[in-house]
Amino acid sequence: MNIPITIPRVEGAEADHRLAGFIFAGHYAPPRVPRGIRPELVSTFILTRIVPDSPAPAYSKTGEVLRFYERTDVVPHLMLALNGQERSLADVQRSAYVLQTVGDLGTPEQIAHAVGYFDRVLVPHHESIGAIGSLEEALIALAPAGSSKALSKRLAEEVERASHVANLRGPDGLRHRMLTDIQSNELPGTLFVIEGKNKTLALPPVERRAELVAVYLDQSDLKDPQLQVWAARLLRHEAMTGDAAAVQAEFSTALDGDAHKASKGDKDAGFVVVRAAQAILYLQGKLTAAQQKALDLSQGGAMNFLWDDL
Repeated sequence: MNIPITIPRVEGAEADHRLAGFIFAGHYAPPRVPRGIRPELVSTFILTRIVPDSPAPAYSKTGEVLRFYERTDVVPHLMLALNGQERSLADVQRSAYVLQTVGDLGTPEQIAHAVGYFDRVLVPHHESIGAIGSLEEALIALAPAGSSKALSKRLAEEVERASHVANLRGPDGLRHRMLTDIQSNELPGTLFVIEGKNKTLALPPVERRAELVAVYLDQSDLKDPQLQVWAARLLRHEAMTGDAAAVQAEFSTALDGDAHKASKGDKDAGFVVVRAAQAILYLQGKLTAAQQKALDLSQGGAMNFLWDDL
């Protein structure tokens, strides 16, 4: 089945304008990747407009664009930013965003390089703790490659260093309390997500498909937005290259399971119905009359990854 990533309907200057508005406009950017741009134009824009010292947020937004449009051809270009010249917190964040994109779209060789760069360059950097959130996102994307050992060790060293104050409960102990919270809560949460990702990848195909749908529909224990996009991309890839009907059927089962509650105004169920219905339609499936009625009655956002904004 021919399933396009997007129906091309935006060309030329308008395509450039929309991409620039999303990637470079900061807080004024639209909330989601613009749809409808011919994928080749996405690559051309990134190759010409993103340079090694582009702002860190631009690299984060570029990663979002590439995850929707699946433009693996520009990964080597983005990796030019991994030049070992990080000086500031923003520099570390930029490189972490590159590593995240490599984890999501790179070849095994590119991912191996990214893992080494993470441990050898970013983790020892004096600004690494300030960029911990970006580093954790990179770890999730790189999994099952890579390890948290270097980051855990660095964090433990910082916790120990921050403990040498007279009163850990007073203002001087603020950094220690912050680091301890990261060590005790934030990093274990990231490791839980990574473990769940690895377990999902190890499942037999039928069970893996069901779990990926559960992750994408926020019905899994792995309640992580980054992993929801990962799950959506794997499901899209299976539908495009393998058994689209099986993927559609899994979403259909989930939709049917929540349709009654959604029709009664349950917003959580409505979210599932809308997201599942949009996924079925995006993947070139059809809704039954009952499913269409449930969709019409449901309350839920339409800003979903598997949707072309048509």
